[in-house]
Amino acid sequence: MAAKSSIVSGACAQALRALSEGLWAQWKGLPPDCALAEISHAFGGASMLDATVYLGHDRVPCSRSSLEDVPATIWHDGDQVLLVEFDMVSRPRPAPRLGGVARHHLDLPPHYAAASELVFPSLGLSLLLTSRRKIVGCRGFSAMSAEDYVARRRPDGRALRPHLRPAPFSPRTGHKGAAQ
Repeated sequence: MAAKSSIVSGACAQALRALSEGLWAQWKGLPPDCALAEISHAFGGASMLDATVYLGHDRVPCSRSSLEDVPATIWHDGDQVLLVEFDMVSRPRPAPRLGGVARHHLDLPPHYAAASELVFPSLGLSLLLTSRRKIVGCRGFSAMSAEDYVARRRPDGRALRPHLRPAPFSPRTGHKGAAQ
């Protein structure tokens, strides 16, 4: 699900629209001045998930927010966006052929919907792939080396947990439902 292109006006928002729609050839890395406020405005708002989380092996401190109109998670330091992850599980895409671009395969923890991560560090792009090479998620970040991505930008799947909301009270049963 992508935001309406009529509301996507800034360079950062336009780049993220291309990423969310799987337009890999248009993605050139996260713009250096990418701001959470611009993304929030373009994609219908943002909600803080965690005030303090960490990225990479170096444990770079940041915050984590979700977007309202698209299935995305944003890691940011104040207003500066560090990494964006789009969930594509409901609409998997075939893996692109980005010839001539250096890539690195990384393993993912077993609880992921994806089997592996294909990182294009010079493009600031990471694709989460199933064993059948379907993309079920993508990550966008500033272009950097693969080592820097792993050290300073790659989310640690073990530390992140979904934020579950309790189900509303059901008048038929008189009970609260299980967490959704």
